[in-house]
Amino acid sequence: MLLLDEITSALDESNKQNVNDIIHGYATEKQVAVLWVTHDRNEISHADEVITLQPAGGNMQEVQHERA
Repeated sequence: MLLLDEITSALDESNKQNVNDIIHGYATEKQVAVLWVTHDRNEISHADEVITLQPAGGNMQEVQHERA
């Protein structure tokens, strides 16, 4: 399992996409799960499942999205 916490937050859009492609390729090749923590919904476009957390003890919910 890869745990990725805001790994692209300081990158420009081009480099964000490069990192996303590398991570997606690695996870697919090695068949590992990825727990991706982000505030950017564009970074999760390839996710199979998305879970959102609300601040300060709010509810957790699964979000339906269109996979890229």
